[in-house]
Amino acid sequence: MGQRLERLRDKLKRQDWMAVTIELLIVILGITIAYQLNNYQQRSEANEAQETLKEKLRLENDQNLASFNEISELAERTPKSLGLYVQYLDSLSANRPIAMDGNPSAERRYFQRAVSSFSYAIKDQHLNAYLATSPDIRESELAAELLSLESNFGDLRQVRALLLDYRINYIWEYTDRGYDRDEGIIDSEVMTDNIIRNRLFKLSNIESEHLYLFSLAVRQMERVDSLLVKD
Repeated sequence: MGQRLERLRDKLKRQDWMAVTIELLIVILGITIAYQLNNYQQRSEANEAQETLKEKLRLENDQNLASFNEISELAERTPKSLGLYVQYLDSLSANRPIAMDGNPSAERRYFQRAVSSFSYAIKDQHLNAYLATSPDIRESELAAELLSLESNFGDLRQVRALLLDYRINYIWEYTDRGYDRDEGIIDSEVMTDNIIRNRLFKLSNIESEHLYLFSLAVRQMERVDSLLVKD
């Protein structure tokens, strides 16, 4: 390029305008080609990085989906079990106990099913990375689903934290005094108190909200999976 500019200066001195024009065109063409090649290389690298990230996102989404599906049955039955257990406590208060299933250990199993807590890990490292680097964040159907899923994951974490806090601070103080894991209810007055009954009922409502968000996340992850496969 330096030698070409030197020749261009020489021709300007000689006022060889035709040669000057040709040299200028060659210089401009060379700059344009170099610019286009550089842009092409940058786009190729960006596309390759995006595809690598998309593959990591697919694996992450599969892990989340497998984790959620593994405990989906427990998530679905917990709110209903809590509501039914409140009815059982009401029947104890009225001295008309509801028959469980004729098995002496049924009450213990039923209680544990009603208040059983479960945990799951939400993986969103690559989800957030994709949203941060996606060039078509406003137009992409995949990005729109991921934005919705990201929001839902945030809501799920909040509800899970609320559930844990409510169990620790409002439920366990009664179950520690009135319930034994091996013997079942050991103090019916404690367990049939209106306070624990109302708290279990509220816990059921929180679990219902959690179930809704949980089920919504599963459907969103399934849609994300189908979009990743289609892409």
